[in-house]
Amino acid sequence: MKLYKTYCRRYVTLIETMIALAILGLVASVIGINVSKAMQDQRFRTEVALVIDQLRLAQNLMLILNEDVKVHFKEVNGQIYYGLSFQCPLRSGWDKELTRKPQPLKAIRTVAFKGVGEEKAPGSLTLKFFSAGIVMSRGTLTLSTARGFNASETRYVNLPGYPHPIEGVTNEKSALNQQMQVTRSDEQLTQFIMPEIITKFQSNKSGVKEEPTPP
Repeated sequence: MKLYKTYCRRYVTLIETMIALAILGLVASVIGINVSKAMQDQRFRTEVALVIDQLRLAQNLMLILNEDVKVHFKEVNGQIYYGLSFQCPLRSGWDKELTRKPQPLKAIRTVAFKGVGEEKAPGSLTLKFFSAGIVMSRGTLTLSTARGFNASETRYVNLPGYPHPIEGVTNEKSALNQQMQVTRSDEQLTQFIMPEIITKFQSNKSGVKEEPTPP
């Protein structure tokens, strides 16, 4: 006698299909949000690097060509543009080679400067690199992804007010520490050379020629 085994095929119900689709949609949305945030963060870091490179270029051109250079930030229709210009036309047509059309910043929404030596106007900011480093903007440049300072991504760039390597830091405390360190170094240098300057000034004023100190 032959026995036949009956197989019962189970089909996927509509509810199970909807649950699976909901899980897949949730996973896709989480991945999409993470990818979008990663792209925004990368774009912000790239633009910060471009701004720092522009500041370095302005400083180098000031020192190499002995020209007065400005770095501009201007807001137009809610978007910030940055560029470089010269106080006077350059010799031998360098102006056309070095001056470019202002470029837009898509990830950076706030540019602020706290210090001295800058030019401010409604919706614009100008940093100076003048007189071979004698006249330069001094302070901290803040670059942020949102309007205001409570943003998820913020970078700070220190400008010491004289030719110096320009770097960016990730938090305001580090920026303040760097600024304090630069100020302390300036004070120590001033205390070191000030007595010699006063002595030479008094000697020149009295008409007495200072005798060299014997070895």
